[in-house]
Amino acid sequence: MFFRRCVKLLFMEPFLSAQPGIFRKILGKIVLIPKIKSLLERIFQFYADYHASRNEIWGMFEQGKEGWIIDIRESFSEHDAAALKGIVDKVLKENMIAVEIGSWKGMSTAILARKVKDYNGKVFAIDHWLGSEGVDQHGVARKTDIFSVFRRNISMLGLANVVKPLVMDSLAASAIFADSTVDIVFIDGDHRYAGFKKDIEAWWPKLKEGGIICGHDCEGYYMDYPEEVKRKIDVSLGDDYIPETCHPGVVKALYEYFDKDFEIMPDSVVWYLIKEGQLRRIGP
Repeated sequence: MFFRRCVKLLFMEPFLSAQPGIFRKILGKIVLIPKIKSLLERIFQFYADYHASRNEIWGMFEQGKEGWIIDIRESFSEHDAAALKGIVDKVLKENMIAVEIGSWKGMSTAILARKVKDYNGKVFAIDHWLGSEGVDQHGVARKTDIFSVFRRNISMLGLANVVKPLVMDSLAASAIFADSTVDIVFIDGDHRYAGFKKDIEAWWPKLKEGGIICGHDCEGYYMDYPEEVKRKIDVSLGDDYIPETCHPGVVKALYEYFDKDFEIMPDSVVWYLIKEGQLRRIGP
């Protein structure tokens, strides 16, 4: 934060954004006390790295009119962002409706909204913004007004007219939508088996035929895991995450409903399935 403010105040951020090479040449010609020159180089490198990640990797987030975006990335990687963009491209159409279950600070919300905005679409962001029981976010939400962070991020990105937040439980929210009215549902809420399974069951009927159900945090196909890992998954369905392994509830529920018919996007933990017919369950 200190370095970023220094850059903004001392070195004119717009100039650096457009002409980083020129700044480096000028710096190289200035005779400075070594420690000061080293500090300036660190400031410049910090900004250059930040600028690259903000504009080249994510390719969508920029400084808003009111200030800097707050902690929007969280655990959503650049590969996850690219995967979600690619999935949304499959169903883009005029006046489309996207539903997101679990929005937190707005990273995936913004990706969805940026895509549907040009098609006069809407994104309904459904969350209680309190975090799920048993996960780090729950503790964070007790100390921070996450919903205010979400609204500020969405506003700063110019997406407030596209995103409609619904501060409520996802199952209650599903009753608001008529069947076969939603083009895409993105699930990133409760990752525990029981909660995740209920989200699939509640939102599948709301999808149009040919619509997409998708979500976050599926590290692999259940049947591809070794037997030892399967047993660990089976006894951990009430947990959010098995360290260095997977989100057991997500992995097991997807297997029980879709076997391996769904696809996990390359280099990501984002999964999707195009709706064809009724929801079925192959598991017990």
